[in-house]
Amino acid sequence: MRTEEEQLEAIKHWWNTQGKSWALIIAIGVGAGMAWRGYQDWQVGKLETASDAYQQVISQLNAGQSLDDLKEQTQAILTDYPNSLYADQILLLQAQAAVTQDDLATAQQRLQAVQASSQNPLIKEVAILRQARILAAQENTSGALQLLEGVKLEALQIERFAIQGDILLAQGDSQGAYTAYSKALEYPNAQNTHPWLSIKRDNLTPPVTESATPAA
Repeated sequence: MRTEEEQLEAIKHWWNTQGKSWALIIAIGVGAGMAWRGYQDWQVGKLETASDAYQQVISQLNAGQSLDDLKEQTQAILTDYPNSLYADQILLLQAQAAVTQDDLATAQQRLQAVQASSQNPLIKEVAILRQARILAAQENTSGALQLLEGVKLEALQIERFAIQGDILLAQGDSQGAYTAYSKALEYPNAQNTHPWLSIKRDNLTPPVTESATPAA
């Protein structure tokens, strides 16, 4: 809801900065107030409709239907409520379904769409993380590592460094992987949310530092 509320505040700000003339305010004040309340009611109603449509999709998925069975409903959400949290979630669900069907190209396409259109920074960066996983699976490790540089939110740094470690390990860079896993483990709750990280790291040899190198 945060994104939609911000949009409403932006519209309200625009509205409030347009009528500096007292004559204009007096002339349209009552009508403007009614119009604004009408717009708010319409916007809230639209969001409630979008929420209901999304919840219906989730309920039908939980009942055993697939996204293929719900193409009409999911496309309606994407068409009628673009750039909304509900459209973001539908695209993420489609990407997940594509991965389970080994259709990585479609999954990548859906995630790119989320990254490009989402108004939510967290969802944008989640899409980046998932794209990096796909690129790594396609052995495009340089592309995956480059994508990870775009993950800036503190809440996603554990996952970012965990993926980076996995990629570096697959490249044969065990010391780089050790460093990446160690960076992930520096964050609070890393052991709770990613208990396997310490196991992965501890199975690797720590990087050799200059201070640890014997003098000649």
